[in-house]
Amino acid sequence: ELAVQGNLLLLLQVFFRAAAGAEKEPPPPTRAGTVFLIAKTWIDQRLDEDIAVGDAARYCHVSESYLQKIFREVIGRAFSAYVREQRLERAAYLLRTTELSVKEIAVECGIPDQNYFARQFRRSHGTSPSAFRARHNS
Repeated sequence: ELAVQGNLLLLLQVFFRAAAGAEKEPPPPTRAGTVFLIAKTWIDQRLDEDIAVGDAARYCHVSESYLQKIFREVIGRAFSAYVREQRLERAAYLLRTTELSVKEIAVECGIPDQNYFARQFRRSHGTSPSAFRARHNS
């Protein structure tokens, strides 16, 4: 199942590059690239849950240290930084597109402490969640 998911993700990546007019053929998939795509998909499906590198590593059938190394090599950031960024980007999307309260969005993004969520959002987007919503919904 893991191999099938990885191959599907890689095929989609090749398809989208071709559709976007990429001139040259992408390099052949690497094990690290495949593991990264599988882990990324696993994370993106669980942003409202507790996400631990150990759980992701077990899902990908690799060690925690190898998964951490892959994230640093592929995107230049730690696993936890990627998770935090994805949560805050999802929060920004929900603030722009829904009428959910800030508290509901915080929970939906896996950060149930509203104060901590607001601090993290401000650090990431330079403004409070409420001000962000007001600016993007006017």
